[in-house]
Amino acid sequence: MEPLWMNKLLEEFDEVLTLFQKSEKYQRYLALKEKLSKNEKAMKWIEEAKYYQKELVRLEHTSTASVIPTLEKYQERLKRLEELPIYQAYQESQREINQDLQEIKKKIEATLDEILL
Repeated sequence: MEPLWMNKLLEEFDEVLTLFQKSEKYQRYLALKEKLSKNEKAMKWIEEAKYYQKELVRLEHTSTASVIPTLEKYQERLKRLEELPIYQAYQESQREINQDLQEIKKKIEATLDEILL
């Protein structure tokens, strides 16, 4: 059985996660992610970009063939995606969420460092 203080700490952490998940920024991110997933053109280009990205990795490790044609196809898919307003908004929202999560992580780490040192 976990000590009472540990249970309390985990409850507090769950509250922080809930606040984050209820935030306007996170809700906007989820809405954009959903909207993007319903955009057939964007999803097609995302899947193609993933395919070419995997192919590039495979070629780099297993082949002497030139990666340039595959790289050009990959870059073309990314260019198309980056021209879509929904993709741009999703990427920006994802960056903001990641920055917030990194900031939370830094605060937790700094606090733990203070406590443990």
